[in-house]
Amino acid sequence: EHVAPQVVEAIGAAVPLGLHLPIVYNTSAYDSMHSLSLMDGIVDIYMPDFKYWSKEKSKLYLKSPSYPEAARSAIQEMHRQVGDLKLELMKA
Repeated sequence: EHVAPQVVEAIGAAVPLGLHLPIVYNTSAYDSMHSLSLMDGIVDIYMPDFKYWSKEKSKLYLKSPSYPEAARSAIQEMHRQVGDLKLELMKA
């Protein structure tokens, strides 16, 4: 997520030049609220890879017992921004 400002800047520069694709953000879900606020209105689909629900497993494998709570908060913010996934069928 340390590149969030650069990603936002690059997308902002590409749209006037013709970029018209859905923006998908693949993340570990350990995003800061600041970085997510930068993405608000830009990202169409978030793909958080939630790793561990328990503090113990997070501490053991990620060296971060705060990961589960931080990731849950980040995912709630992602959902607030984009809502539920909506699928549309394309006509052949």
